[in-house]
Amino acid sequence: MSDTDILDLGTYTEGSIPPPLVITFKDENGAALDLSLFEAGKFEMRRFGQTAVEKNAVISTATSGPTKGQGTYTWVAADMVPGTYTAEMWAIDTTTNRFVSRKLRWFVQPAVKVPA
Repeated sequence: MSDTDILDLGTYTEGSIPPPLVITFKDENGAALDLSLFEAGKFEMRRFGQTAVEKNAVISTATSGPTKGQGTYTWVAADMVPGTYTAEMWAIDTTTNRFVSRKLRWFVQPAVKVPA
């Protein structure tokens, strides 16, 4: 896997809550996939040296428009513990298909002090 296969999300700060992460699943021609029959979305994230954690993602069932082919994960503050992370988003249908995003990477830096 080369660095071009990895989407670097950048640096966050401990305790922050970034906007939701939106991934568009595309076919070999770059067109958004029709995920209308997909029943589940998973966001698998792992902090370096730790076990992977499975979280739920929302898969859009739109057959057209701007949300077609999209999966969304909504961050929570507990996701932002200092460290280096990798993740993947999965779209899973009702029969046999599974699609995976590019590998994601980000870094969480310690905060001076996380507000109450």
